[in-house]
Amino acid sequence: MESRYAFQPVRRWPFSPPWGVAIAAAVIAGVFVPGQSALAAPDAPVVEVPPAERGVDGLEAPDSASAQTIARLVGERVEVIGERTGNSSTWALPDGTFSVGVAAGPIWVRQPTGDGTVSQDWAPVDLTLAVTPEGAVAPVSFPGELTLAGGGAAPASGQLVALAGGG
Repeated sequence: MESRYAFQPVRRWPFSPPWGVAIAAAVIAGVFVPGQSALAAPDAPVVEVPPAERGVDGLEAPDSASAQTIARLVGERVEVIGERTGNSSTWALPDGTFSVGVAAGPIWVRQPTGDGTVSQDWAPVDLTLAVTPEGAVAPVSFPGELTLAGGGAAPASGQLVALAGGG
């Protein structure tokens, strides 16, 4: 049989019909043997999602992946503490997006201990003045080191105000 489009004829199946029926029957018998159950896939490993803590501003999570998962499951925004900076906060929203709130000045002060992924690693800015153990006056929580001379005589260094490391 000659084709004018240069197609090759399809080769016939090498088995005769009785062999094809026998092979199909063997496959079906091997699969559908009465009394044997199918093997189930092993259970998928359970992934632990860090629990969300309820902070002052709502739910909090240490990283964006767990915050996004918790936000979708709970249906409310979750703050990503690991993304917090001195002047911003980031939230994972239930629809899978993120929202960032940025302030013109400092609103958070990173504490010297911790890695910044839990709310105890951060303190809100508190400009309330308090007397330090050295007798100076300083804000309770400030992004830099602001120190005012205490009452009484002028300090030996002659400095009435010292400001260092402003954020």
